[in-house]
Amino acid sequence: MIRSDSFAKYLGIECRFWEKDNFYVLQTDYREDLLSKGFKRYDDLELKNKVYKEVTFNDIESAYSVSTFCTYKGFKFFVESAFNGKYTLRPLEEAMNHFNDFPKQGYDPVYKAEQNEIEMLWEERKPIENFVFDTESILDVTKNMKKLNSINWIAFKENKIYLENTPITVGINVNDWLEEFNALEYSIEQIIPDENRNYITFSAFPNIVISSLEDIIIDISVYSYQFQSSPYYKGDIFIFEKRLEVPFLSDNIEKYFPDIKVKRPPSRVFNRFSARESVDYFVNERVKIEISIGRSPELVSRISLVYKD
Repeated sequence: MIRSDSFAKYLGIECRFWEKDNFYVLQTDYREDLLSKGFKRYDDLELKNKVYKEVTFNDIESAYSVSTFCTYKGFKFFVESAFNGKYTLRPLEEAMNHFNDFPKQGYDPVYKAEQNEIEMLWEERKPIENFVFDTESILDVTKNMKKLNSINWIAFKENKIYLENTPITVGINVNDWLEEFNALEYSIEQIIPDENRNYITFSAFPNIVISSLEDIIIDISVYSYQFQSSPYYKGDIFIFEKRLEVPFLSDNIEKYFPDIKVKRPPSRVFNRFSARESVDYFVNERVKIEISIGRSPELVSRISLVYKD
């Protein structure tokens, strides 16, 4: 995750923060245990994967501003954003001089780079006036470019799922993937009576489930929002670059999968699907996306990338 903002530490928790009236607002990713520390959920669905808390100046242990930079083609660039493994970069003075590419009226130089073109990636932290500065001035995050340490959004793209900027697919060894790409805490549950089949879930994101058979990933499932009371993934979901509107209505399947073969068209009179039914979208001969209807026929409960052996 690319960061360019102000951050504060509170009870050892790093949060984005800003001043509001006579107090400060802390914001961080949702975790169940934070609710017992006074953090609150947002009512706005756009912020469903975030929590916040209002605190005083004295509650903040330290604070600092963060900007992310990288080296690209041997020069230092400011990293504006990263999505689906593509980085948006803005050149600094040395790079502008080298490439003879300068801002002018109506134009700012912006570069696009693939993740494998980024040579180094780091954060620079600077003090914020009046606050304690108690952190590293420079943090090398190059090794984390491929390491999964948060899942604020998910994207289905061709035969892969991107957990933020980290790709995962079916038909590969799950242990190799976890070793190379994952930095999140996870658990493995054995499926009885099939001792060769396991479910892998991330502790902070239990509604993303990886299924493996003899250590080969055969299914990656995301449980989308249905009801406020039902367990669901709280981040954004993108399907072929379209942001999923929640709840995912079964009548809207063609909106995200225009080429899908569905026998029954949308109807205002009858449910076009039965509860727990599934619809398949074939990516290629070995991979499909399975859209699973929930207990309510009008809602989709799960979207899965499935390996067809």
